[in-house]
Amino acid sequence: MSTRIAAVLVLALFALSAAAQEPKTAKEFFDRGTKRADLGFPDRALADLDAAIKLDPKFAPAFAARGAAHQALGRLNEALADFDAAIKLDPKLPGPYTERGTLYASRGDYVKATADLDEAIKLDPANTTAYRVRGLCRMRTGDTEAALRDAGEAIKLAPKDPAGYNHRAGILAARGDWADALKDLDEAARVGPNFAEGFRARAVVLACCPYAKYRDGVQAFKDAERARELMGAANGFALEALAAATAELGDYASAEKWQKKANDDPLYAAAAGTTAADRLATYTAKRPYRLDPPLLGTDAKAHVTRGNQFFVRGQYDRAIRDYDAAIKLDPKSAKAFYGRGCAHARTEDYIRALLDLTEAIKLDPKDTSSYVDRAIVRVIRGDWEQAVADFDEVIKLDPKHVNALTHRAMIRATCPEDKLRDAKKALADAKEACELTNWKAGYPMEGYAAACAEAGNFEEAMKWQTRVLADKDYVAANGPSVRFRLELYQAKKPLRTGTARKAD
Repeated sequence: MSTRIAAVLVLALFALSAAAQEPKTAKEFFDRGTKRADLGFPDRALADLDAAIKLDPKFAPAFAARGAAHQALGRLNEALADFDAAIKLDPKLPGPYTERGTLYASRGDYVKATADLDEAIKLDPANTTAYRVRGLCRMRTGDTEAALRDAGEAIKLAPKDPAGYNHRAGILAARGDWADALKDLDEAARVGPNFAEGFRARAVVLACCPYAKYRDGVQAFKDAERARELMGAANGFALEALAAATAELGDYASAEKWQKKANDDPLYAAAAGTTAADRLATYTAKRPYRLDPPLLGTDAKAHVTRGNQFFVRGQYDRAIRDYDAAIKLDPKSAKAFYGRGCAHARTEDYIRALLDLTEAIKLDPKDTSSYVDRAIVRVIRGDWEQAVADFDEVIKLDPKHVNALTHRAMIRATCPEDKLRDAKKALADAKEACELTNWKAGYPMEGYAAACAEAGNFEEAMKWQTRVLADKDYVAANGPSVRFRLELYQAKKPLRTGTARKAD
């Protein structure tokens, strides 16, 4: 028998077998439809599920499965109608709530999504998908603590599923908890050696994390190569990771090449949006790409949180834009005015800094931070009396506020205006600050040394200024001034703060 004849016979036998097994009942059409959907053929699944529903218009699981098939094909309105029908027919079925909640989440309707997912979990407490999607909704609305609880519950239910660790890592990264995010991504790689998304995500974090101590270009490259091996050589998401890794290694030509290839993937281009062009422009400019903190929510609090992250990274202009947005959304947000005031101070816009910090104090008169930072701005401007008044207020609110005690001691010991210097009061403030820090913190000891020098006791001033050198972190940040002050006391001279400029 020839190979060709054998092939024809095989096809004929298959056709006869298929004809013999053609579904007749709603349950049989449903079973074949769900199998086709599981194999990645939602269009073929739809025909079977249509038949199942035609035979049994009250078959709730068939409506749910058809809704999932519509959703896989991007027909979201049809999917929503089917999920609604499934829930109406059988309100005790958890699957449709999970599917509808996921659909709502994809549309950004987190309130409706969370309500559905709550119901899905109530009906099926072991529903890991519902926990993960609800965690995503909570993250998007800014409740990252609740999001982490949901992610943790999903991991508890399925500790061998790498997707759970990958999901929690995304929440941790969004919070800026990079170390914990990488731990989860390491665990995802351990339990899922073929889980492509885990390797891709770890590559991106290792290549693009805004903090150098977490970046590792070599490992990022290895992870990106592994992701590409698992996802396919032309997969845009894997190529994006590879571009980021090569840029972190300093190979911008390759980064540009890989990012261009990534942008050729229509699925990636649609999902990445403007980020794809931003990444390419960054590599063309011969710079590595850095992740920005996402905006978790749409309220004032979310903008303040992201503004604070930009502030910590020294991106003061971007921080100010977020604080501006927060104030527009909530004109009574003391934290937004405080953050913006501090950012203005860092850009040396002291007038705006004073205005914002004063408004923050007006909105929250019990927050010592606003008084301290306003006092520091006043010191910079040479407004000594007003600075002392602010520190007085801080100490009235918190008698053990170390920074305020030390700052006030320094003004009283070193102010260029004679009328404000008072060695006795400076010594009392500085001693209290040193006792509160067990005589180990650099700045309080500097305050005490300055007060001793103002009192004419240069031996004690030298003794305590020398001890400042034991605070390695403080010396690393302030080394030249620490040594200058020691030399000053050795020459039996008191410290005087230079005349500050006014920024009017």
